[in-house]
This record gives sequence, C-alpha cells and structure tokens, in this order.
Amino acid sequence: MNDLPSSRRAIPWRWLTVTLVLTWWAGAIASAQATRPSVLYVSKGVARILEGPAGFYPAIAEAPKGTELKLLAVEGKWYKVALGNKVGYVLADNAGPERPSGVDWGAMRNRDNTGANPAEVKAASGLMADAEQTARQRNLRLDGLKQIEAERKKVIADTKTLTAFTMEIAQDRAGGVK
Repeated sequence: MNDLPSSRRAIPWRWLTVTLVLTWWAGAIASAQATRPSVLYVSKGVARILEGPAGFYPAIAEAPKGTELKLLAVEGKWYKVALGNKVGYVLADNAGPERPSGVDWGAMRNRDNTGANPAEVKAASGLMADAEQTARQRNLRLDGLKQIEAERKKVIADTKTLTAFTMEIAQDRAGGVK
C-alpha cells in the first residue's frame, strides 16, 4: 500500500469525511422535522389566516385564541396552516405549539374543525341568507334604476332631435314669409 501515490491514499479519507458530513446534515434535518409540531394553537386574540405569507394578502379566515391549526409548513416567519378545509398562512407571532392560557376549552370543544362554534355558524348563515336576499332586492332595484336612466337618456336625445327639427321648421317658415 505504500507504493501508491499519496493522492490515492487520501481519497478514502476524503470520501469518509464527505460521507460523515452528509450523514450528520441529513440527520440534523430529519431531527428538525421530527421535532416540528404538527398542531399549533392561536396564542393571541384573533389571528387572521391569509392567502399568502405576507400581510398584504387577503384574509381567508379568522381564528380566535385557542383555535387548533394543523401545521403544514414553515416559511420564514409564517406558518402554512390548515383550518378545516381552508389552507392559509398565519404569522408565527400569533400561533404556537402550546395551548394558551385563559381559554374556555369547553367552548372550544363545541367548535367544529373550521374553528367556528356551530351555533354561531347557524346564526351567521341565517344572517348571510338575509344579506343575500337584500342584495338580490337591491340588484333588482338597481337594474330598474338603470332601465329608468337609459329611458331618460333616450327621451333627452329624442327631445334634442325634436328641438333641432322644430328650429329647422321655424327657420324655414321665417325664410319663406319674407
């Protein structure tokens, strides 16, 4: 083995070093993923769940303190979470792996997987139905107002045409009398 060049003898040590470093790195990543919680709880007031990982994205839901969120990924200072059938982002400052104190957990148990209390959902759906009916009525009124405005514009145009025609006739008569 001593008759091999020194570069040939060093290769196994280089490969061993690279293998050890890669193994350590893969183990560190795996342990970080293994220790990441799969469930988060809203820790402050009401957390807004956004469409994307920035404050300018629109909110797709709001979750009160204590609401359980399923953690899907971590993107910088944002958690990608699932709340019921909605997937969005919550700021890491507003959620954590520990259940927050000062939450009525009995009331939280009455909530479904969307984080909403079924009684509140029923009341809100009734309000939503009323709001939709009011919007339909307003749209009908708006459509009626649009039709009235179109008719008014048509009458104005007809009046202008009639006025111009009347002026023309008056000029012809005035010219013919002289």
